[in-house]
Amino acid sequence: LVIDQEKHYWSEWEEEQLKALISAYETIRKTGDPDRRITVGWICTVAGLRESEIKGRLHRFPDIRAFVEEVVEEKEEWLERRFKKIAVRKKLAGEDLKMADIKQEMSLKPNTYQKYGTFIEGLIAELNCCIQGTKSDKNGLHYQQE
Repeated sequence: LVIDQEKHYWSEWEEEQLKALISAYETIRKTGDPDRRITVGWICTVAGLRESEIKGRLHRFPDIRAFVEEVVEEKEEWLERRFKKIAVRKKLAGEDLKMADIKQEMSLKPNTYQKYGTFIEGLIAELNCCIQGTKSDKNGLHYQQE
């Protein structure tokens, strides 16, 4: 429990941890593996913090919680980001994106295909549709003109 005498300590602790997390996130964005999913664990590792300490206290520290919610990727966001990169490469080679391409390039765990199967199939279909179109968006993906 946090009592009045400790409030000052905890606000300083939150400020220090938040600065370290922000710095670590900026480092990851600049020098990290662009294909890797951004997680609390990765950010904490780069920051030199214990993941369990940060995750276990998220409910007490709104600034850290807001930062984590903003930057950490959900599985669906990460899959979509990775699939788009693969789809663009396949488009440049004149090919459609297939499940085999995803499995070969991403090395996902088998349970990912079971849990996110419908999402993955829908995303592949959407990207293949977009790849064949002639209208480009800001990310270089092509969409069918209507």
